Amino acid sequence: MLGDIVGYVLPKKDATGQSPIDLSKFRGIPCRAFEINHASKSVLVIDPDGAGLGMFDFDQVERMFECKSCSGLLVPKCLDEMSALMYVGRVFAHKQNQTRDMEFIRKMVIVHSLAKGEFCDTLYFNFSS
Repeated sequence: MLGDIVGYVLPKKDATGQSPIDLSKFRGIPCRAFEINHASKSVLVIDPDGAGLGMFDFDQVERMFECKSCSGLLVPKCLDEMSALMYVGRVFAHKQNQTRDMEFIRKMVIVHSLAKGEFCDTLYFNFSS
């Protein structure tokens, strides 16, 4: 669906790309990806403030991973809608009363996944506050 997150991208600190806003808003900062096109080897991202879109070729990207979002959580991209909802239920059941920490854990999942170069959800299940 238009506007859905398909992953996260970390453009290089000296990345060149195309955007109507200043590229420094993207460089070296994790950005939500709206499209990761393997055929054209490019990504369409939105800056962290949500103010503008940018497009970068894969060679201008330091790291990226693919996933999707469901009920505010990042989930593996391979899950269909029903499976994604069940996955979210498992995470919330595991976390029980720690829902106030979920935004913090979500940010850690993004950073950890970018470091690995693939979606990594172990923090959903192993992080305790």
